[in-house]
Amino acid sequence: MTTTVEAIYEQGKLVLPQPLSLPEHTHVRVTIESDLPLDAEQDSPELEAELLKAANGPFASYSAEALRDACEKVIKAKRG
Repeated sequence: MTTTVEAIYEQGKLVLPQPLSLPEHTHVRVTIESDLPLDAEQDSPELEAELLKAANGPFASYSAEALRDACEKVIKAKRG
């Protein structure tokens, strides 16, 4: 089952506007999407990992090395 819900991050917890119809102690997978801008200093390791994973996929048009180089250029540009 896949469901998308909005939540607010408050005091270290995600707060949902209403309860979910799941049994207690059900394990779920959470994907975080935020409107905050990318912080190259903090977010680049995760971003690089996702780009490299995509680069190694069956539909990748760029090599892992090319994507790694592109990531490094973006990080350098953000740092100034």
